Amino acid sequence: MIATGAIGLTVSLAVGFAAISTTDRIAQLAFVKKASESLQAIQTQVDSANEALFTLRDLLDSADRPVTVSEFQFFADRLRGRFHGLRDTGWAPRVAGTDRASFEAAVRASGVADYSIWERDKAGQRITPTDRDVYFPILYPVPAAIAPKVLGVNITYEPVRRRAVLHAIETRAPASTPPLQLVSGKGMIDGFMSFLPVFGKDDAATEPRGVVYGVFEIAPLIENILSAALPGDIGVYLYDAAKPSGTQLIHWHPARGSSDLAAPARQDLLAAPHWESTLRMADQTWGVMFIPDRVASLSRLSPALLPFALGLIITGMIAMLMKIAPSNMKP
Repeated sequence: MIATGAIGLTVSLAVGFAAISTTDRIAQLAFVKKASESLQAIQTQVDSANEALFTLRDLLDSADRPVTVSEFQFFADRLRGRFHGLRDTGWAPRVAGTDRASFEAAVRASGVADYSIWERDKAGQRITPTDRDVYFPILYPVPAAIAPKVLGVNITYEPVRRRAVLHAIETRAPASTPPLQLVSGKGMIDGFMSFLPVFGKDDAATEPRGVVYGVFEIAPLIENILSAALPGDIGVYLYDAAKPSGTQLIHWHPARGSSDLAAPARQDLLAAPHWESTLRMADQTWGVMFIPDRVASLSRLSPALLPFALGLIITGMIAMLMKIAPSNMKP
């Protein structure tokens, strides 16, 4: 009887572990499928957000006469309404260093009083720029309400923005800054800037007329996309692998209903079930991890325990029958 019970228990354990292993594999495959489909949908929406820059470029390229500031602002404001997270846009013409004084005079003559090209020092104070070969001063800021804060600023005075602008010109395609801190009415927020050069109708032009740009706030941009593209039982962790450990987090979106609202450490996520890939943000690459919800993962194990439980019940019944049978046998 003891041997029979031991055999039954062994078989039950084997069947139970096999069922759990099979269920885990099926659940993992289903999770990876949902995560990869979600990533494709997210990438499509991110690419769509960058299309706003192409629309602004086409506006400037297609006009037979110079686009006025009011026309540009009206058009760009409508675009901002279509894309969550697109906070600001604008037009910054290319101004050669030798043309700086005449450019400033022409803008002032057009009705923009006291217009001048300026930059900021390390303390954030407005200063007159040093002599440069080329400037990209903001001429058409959108929304118009931010004009007092940014009108005339040379967007290439900071190295991180300058690299993005130069790469956009070199590739004739959108280029973005890495995630950075943006000043807003709410304080400092996480965001990035994207740039697209405008060469005009002359495809052979080697120097652009200027660049259009978009300022994106990461949280509303990503959350709006995830709410439409992501199943509720999956969390998303966006990170910048180029930064040191502990400073890589870009955005954390916990699974709906998850108690882990605070962003976990990436090392902790690497030790848990996950699926990892990349997300393209113009020319930048962000790391992305998809995390299955813990409650959903545990609930998937319950059906796998059924064969094990049934095995134990059957083993117990056989053992009881074998114990009862000898007592009923007559001598």
